[in-house]
Amino acid sequence: MIKSLHQITEAVQGLGALLTSLTGGVGAAIRLLRVLDPRVAIFTTRPSEYDAELRRKDVPAYFYAVRRYRDERDWKVVSELGPLFDFRELPSPARETYLTWLGMAEVSLGRHEAGIDHFREGIGVCEYEPVSVELHSNLGYTLALTGDFAAAREQNDIALSIDPVELALYNALAIESMAENGRRLDARAAALVDRFPVADEPGSELSKSVLEDPDLAWFRSQASFQVNFPKLAAARTAANGDQSKRGAGAGLFAGLGLVFALGLGSHSAMLESPTAAPADAVIRSSALLSAGLGSHAFEPTWASGLGSHL
Repeated sequence: MIKSLHQITEAVQGLGALLTSLTGGVGAAIRLLRVLDPRVAIFTTRPSEYDAELRRKDVPAYFYAVRRYRDERDWKVVSELGPLFDFRELPSPARETYLTWLGMAEVSLGRHEAGIDHFREGIGVCEYEPVSVELHSNLGYTLALTGDFAAAREQNDIALSIDPVELALYNALAIESMAENGRRLDARAAALVDRFPVADEPGSELSKSVLEDPDLAWFRSQASFQVNFPKLAAARTAANGDQSKRGAGAGLFAGLGLVFALGLGSHSAMLESPTAAPADAVIRSSALLSAGLGSHAFEPTWASGLGSHL
């Protein structure tokens, strides 16, 4: 652990200013996240307010350097670089934000227990309410990954009690889906749609998450999905129907190719066509590949269940 950062801060001050200009502030980071992470939350604090809060504090340049790698979802670098500095030297809200990043990095690399430790440490020093929401919800989601659903609910419910932002409401639904708890599922789904109706609007970023997130696979198989997300359920049914028709057509042409091959003894691959898979299987396979084959060892472009706007 580096105890004194004064010399390092002076040496990289210019780098910090450069990185700040490159990231374009938190507003640019949010725009980037909406491309990379469909589950980024709608937060109560405006990015400009957070940036203004940072400007009022003496934040070392290394904080902005680490933020750049966090924005790029380079979790390996965040994991290796972050612990080199003493977060206790950071003022609030940079301090709790820094621990949020370290926790997200560890979870995204599949090291859940290390991520849990960082989130708990962040909660212990947090003085900034919007970051507290993120820390509790991220902790709840990570606990669910370990199978401790009771503790997961407790932490995410704390986030909801502070402010029912999109991240916390979405994770509440994801936790019950992962636990395959039908008794709580309907209430969680209804709460998300009531607060954010766009969740049931096909084509929105939030609705894409509901349809593609592997954590919600069990939820999509339940009646609660059709009841609370009727538009998405209808779109999904239509997509599956269209996919089945295309699959049937592909099968017909493949069969004709086989007939010609058997009858003519040549060009057996002329009309070869792959059999189409159901739309949901295609969506889930794509999401699973992005998520590290379902192991939650996430690639930089996918941080399922984790959120930070800072």
